Amino acid sequence: MTLEERKIIMIESSIFIKSIFFLSNLILNISQGSELLEQIINIAILCFSILLFILSINAYLKTKLKIILYASTAFILFTIQLVFEILGDTFSNIETPINEIIVSSITLAILILFFLAVVRKNR
Repeated sequence: MTLEERKIIMIESSIFIKSIFFLSNLILNISQGSELLEQIINIAILCFSILLFILSINAYLKTKLKIILYASTAFILFTIQLVFEILGDTFSNIETPINEIIVSSITLAILILFFLAVVRKNR
C-alpha cells in the first residue's frame, strides 16, 4: 500500500469517526421513544452509507474503473440526503417546501448515478 493510499484511508476514517460523533449528538436531542428508534436506524443507515462510500473510493483507487465513481458519488449523495432529512426532522424551522424538492432531486440523482454505473461500459 502506497503512502498516498494510506493518507486517503486515514482521511476517510477521520470523516467516518467525525460523522459518528455528529450523529450521536443528534440522538441526545431526541426526547420521545419512537423518535429515538427512528434516529438510531437513521444513524445506522448513515454510517453504512459512509462506509460504502469509503469502500467504493478504495475500490476505485485499486481498479481505476470510472464506473465505480458513479456509485461512490451516489453513496455520498445518499449520505448528504439523509443528513438533510435528519436536520429537517430535528430542527422544524428548516423544514420548508424547497427542502422537499432538494431531497427529491437528490433521490433522482442517486438513481441516475446507479443507472449509469450499471449501464456504462468499463473505461
